[in-house]
Amino acid sequence: MTGHLPGNSSPVGFYATTMKMESESALPQEHRSLLRWYSGSAKMFPVMHLRYVAVIRPLQRQGFGTVLMGAAINDFYEVAVRTGIFALTLVAIDQKTADFYHQLGFVNFGELNATQPSLLLPALSVISLREALA
Repeated sequence: MTGHLPGNSSPVGFYATTMKMESESALPQEHRSLLRWYSGSAKMFPVMHLRYVAVIRPLQRQGFGTVLMGAAINDFYEVAVRTGIFALTLVAIDQKTADFYHQLGFVNFGELNATQPSLLLPALSVISLREALA
């Protein structure tokens, strides 16, 4: 997905997602009860993984990244309600960025890495919020 300013066809930012499987053991204990399905004996669950979020340098720190994250979470909502996928995941580039994602509802998961934390946003959180706002 690319973001554009009105009247300008050049992108000012983008995000990209992939689908992948995560291990139940990486999931925070408080979220394990939310899992309703498993793939084989390895106890894996499907996630939508946010691979990249980027805004061109001159426009950074002006809210474009927040708008892109809103679009990414909205896209995740659409996938989650149609497929039952469990969560949106990402790896933050640093702790300051992780703090921003925590404000959006993401929680730490997987191996703790202080320099590039892995984060997860449960689908149930996004679906509940959207339904409450509707």
